[in-house]
Amino acid sequence: MTHTFESKRANQILSGLSTRLTFRELPLPHKLAIIWYMAADGCAWPAFFEDAESMLSSVEMYDDRYGDLIFHIADIPLARLAEEVMKDAQIQHHGTWQNYHAWYVKGGDVPRHGHQDRWPVILSDDDNEEVLDDGWHRLHSYAAQGDTTIPVIYFTGESLSDVQQDGDQACRRQSTSAEAAGAVCGARVVARLLDPILPEPLSMSQALKVWNRIRARLHEADLDDTIGEAESAEDGGLDTLPRSDVLNAVAHCFTLDACDPNLDGQWPLNGDPAERTTRFLSALRQRMTLFLGSTCEGETDQAGTQPRPHI
Repeated sequence: MTHTFESKRANQILSGLSTRLTFRELPLPHKLAIIWYMAADGCAWPAFFEDAESMLSSVEMYDDRYGDLIFHIADIPLARLAEEVMKDAQIQHHGTWQNYHAWYVKGGDVPRHGHQDRWPVILSDDDNEEVLDDGWHRLHSYAAQGDTTIPVIYFTGESLSDVQQDGDQACRRQSTSAEAAGAVCGARVVARLLDPILPEPLSMSQALKVWNRIRARLHEADLDDTIGEAESAEDGGLDTLPRSDVLNAVAHCFTLDACDPNLDGQWPLNGDPAERTTRFLSALRQRMTLFLGSTCEGETDQAGTQPRPHI
């Protein structure tokens, strides 16, 4: 069945091949890939497990909480996916898919997954970002073992709650869908604000982790209206966002130091002494690197720059 998506790239990749399923209906490998991405790599979903081995026993809990979220899955010809991958600005310099694939595999850390129960790669819904949100190692592993099709999964934020449901159950399901979509919007706001001053752009999983941290600070400071603005900015737009609220929350979470007057938990203002701004930015970059390293160590957002040590 043909589905039409807002993402032009998703339409190009999935055209005529995708099947729409709720999370509850997904094959187990697809569920595990989404759970790992949302709850282990990122923080959009709570982690009901301690490690990869215990994740399997938590699937029913995710079915109960997120079962009505809608996903699109397909087995895509490798050639079709590779064509889109090679359009990424960070990858084009490799020239051909064969060159890029050889370079990536040579970088090491690409595990062997086998031909059975393959986890899908996760397509990005943002045409301005790289093709995959997660699964670069899997993609190259499957290609290296000679697979001619690649399992993919795509999430648009839809839920069965968007269709008429009964009573309170519908409200709960709609709330769950809005929660997940809101977290992604908040993460995009964080990325747009912080990417210009960080050494490397934030990946989606990193941005989600940062957003959840500063969201808690905003709530603590009774700035729920700012949370609402951020979580409704579907394109990461900043036009109506109280930026100072978000930036000061970042400063409080990542730079506050009672022993250093330059680190008072407030974002620097135009006209502040250069020493304060320099000290602030240095502390922000250092502490954010340490914070993200707890779950995202070694990850970069550039698929053509450094292979990711992820499942």
